[in-house]
Amino acid sequence: MIPVQYSPPAKNTKSRIHKVVVAPTARAPLDHTPSVHQLGANLDRGPPMVEQNPPEEEASEAPNLAPSNQPLASQSEPNFLRMMEHMTQFIGKLTQAVAPRDTSKAPEFKTPSMKAPDSFDGTKAYKLGEFIQFCQLIFHNDPENLFSERKKVFYSTSFLTGRTGKWIEH
Repeated sequence: MIPVQYSPPAKNTKSRIHKVVVAPTARAPLDHTPSVHQLGANLDRGPPMVEQNPPEEEASEAPNLAPSNQPLASQSEPNFLRMMEHMTQFIGKLTQAVAPRDTSKAPEFKTPSMKAPDSFDGTKAYKLGEFIQFCQLIFHNDPENLFSERKKVFYSTSFLTGRTGKWIEH
């Protein structure tokens, strides 16, 4: 134990910092100098005592840093191999997590088929809007088969009859 001198704060000061002086007879090495927290938060209780570990105890707790006959690479090889094994497992898990999912097993959604539009012969002009709107619904319902403008034209003209059908033929 190292004796520590304690001086209480002056009565007229508002500061909570107290002066603690280590006795000059026993000086601790710099790395063993006690901090304010080690000395205790409440210094009004009296002089605190600081314990110092004897050099023998410190030597037994410190890791053995003495050079050995084995090269450094062979000493760290088991740690390196263990680390590489963990990294390989981690990379494998990441690869599985980001791999594209096989969606071919899931059934594809097929929109229900729609009734074909009524034929348009051109005699009643007000039916033209209904015919065009019905064709557009079919185009939106079956985008896989009716994806190009050409296919849409062929599909819709197949329902034209009368004067409009003859006009398309020419």
